[in-house]
Amino acid sequence: MESQRVKILIEGYLRGWLDFKYPQKFSSLREELILTHIAEERFHDLLNTRVLIESVLRASLLDKSRNTIAPIFDLFNEQIRLKLPSMASEVKIENSDDKKKPLPKELSKDEIAAWKDLLQKAQAAADNKNNST
Repeated sequence: MESQRVKILIEGYLRGWLDFKYPQKFSSLREELILTHIAEERFHDLLNTRVLIESVLRASLLDKSRNTIAPIFDLFNEQIRLKLPSMASEVKIENSDDKKKPLPKELSKDEIAAWKDLLQKAQAAADNKNNST
């Protein structure tokens, strides 16, 4: 991982964005912002290349159903979220009968009483600790 950091540092220096001088206390923060920007730029280029390759491969398929084309749009949306998050489409929650999780079981009166007792003991211990300091 550090080798990637070194490569990104070199790229920032060669672009003229970094000079490795830290005259102000926020200079290291500035460096991190530049490194993050360059890393995101690299990730965006990688996604762009992947979208182009998948588009060409999937275009050559005989079966051009929604299931074969959808991954391209997923990658494209990921690119948009990376570069322009305000322009990305909002994630929608899908309701499906197949994906419904079973509801948790209801607690009995004894279990509720046990939880209340535990909560009161924890609160009393916290109060004692605060009063003793």
